[in-house]
Amino acid sequence: LEESKPALDVVPPSQLGKWTMWFPLSQIDAVWSKVRDLYRDDKLAGVVKVRCMTARAMTGASRMAAVEFYAGPAADMEHVK
Repeated sequence: LEESKPALDVVPPSQLGKWTMWFPLSQIDAVWSKVRDLYRDDKLAGVVKVRCMTARAMTGASRMAAVEFYAGPAADMEHVK
């Protein structure tokens, strides 16, 4: 699952910073719903993209899921805090 905004076109992917939070797979639907709603309501300042992945997609494991937050440009610390 992924959501992004037009600002992603302005900030090159190479200049984005990424923060990852891990959650038990049993909680990820509720967590993703909250993250998605906050993102759509512009309440995640500086975040231009969010993505949700299960560990199975990355490693073959199935107990954890990751929510990734992309903000940038990464060198602009005031923007990405």
